Amino acid sequence: MTEPIQNSSADQSRNPENPQPAPDPLLIAAARWYAGRGLHPIRLRLRDKIPAEKDWESDPLNLATLEQSLRAAPQSGIGLRMGLQPDGTARVALDVDDWEGAKGLEAQLGELPQTLTSQTSKGAHLVFQVQPEALNDLVNFTKRSGIDLRTEGGQIAVQPSIHPSGWQYRWANPQASIAPLPAVGESVLAPRPKRAKPARKTVAKKRPQKR
Repeated sequence: MTEPIQNSSADQSRNPENPQPAPDPLLIAAARWYAGRGLHPIRLRLRDKIPAEKDWESDPLNLATLEQSLRAAPQSGIGLRMGLQPDGTARVALDVDDWEGAKGLEAQLGELPQTLTSQTSKGAHLVFQVQPEALNDLVNFTKRSGIDLRTEGGQIAVQPSIHPSGWQYRWANPQASIAPLPAVGESVLAPRPKRAKPARKTVAKKRPQKR
């Protein structure tokens, strides 16, 4: 399978200043390619990381409906919904902005396996496979040692989407398989227990002595 799309900053259909944007075949090809890999593509707002559809977290994948919306809004982006996928598997993504933080994570997990990786404006999205039941113990979090976790209820922007800064997302290794997250990773990435707040000391009020 070949890379689904080529980066093209000169593509007028993706130029916000183009008054009559034409349907973008790159978006349609990307949506089909992602669905063909068992992933769940969604539509994003133009030059944004925010999903365009209200019920994107719960709606099942309907590729025909997605293609129709992409044709109607050809300047949209493409995202991949994490968590449970259309083929019954489960996917999560590590959003790495700080590679020093990633080294710290590897110190806990061991060396992370090679997996499908998207280049972002600051770092990378590393997509991993987990057991569906593991989703019960994982939640989305941001900025833990420079790393975000995207799981059920989360998503990542992917090629050919454009970041608000103008950066175009691209796959570093589009032919790579999606590796399983190391087993210990599910416990390391699980929510940290909240520290119990210290109990307030109550001082008994002295009652005025009766004379």
